[in-house]
Amino acid sequence: MGFSPPGKKYLTHLQIGQFLLGMVFIGLFITLPGCLTPLQKNLMYVMLSYLIPLLYLFVDFSMKTYGKKKKAKAL
Repeated sequence: MGFSPPGKKYLTHLQIGQFLLGMVFIGLFITLPGCLTPLQKNLMYVMLSYLIPLLYLFVDFSMKTYGKKKKAKAL
């Protein structure tokens, strides 16, 4: 549509931070003894397996969209 909302780059970076923070909390809950039931621990692994590809996709999008642009060399 040709419309680029302001702050799009910062929203993407905030989402990446949200995914990283979520992964830290999942890691804490999984490693603390007696914190989770076996079912809850398995659900945390499911959430982690969902977060890792999301993190990859958002970082890839951010690098391709907002990464440093290479200047074309003049011949």
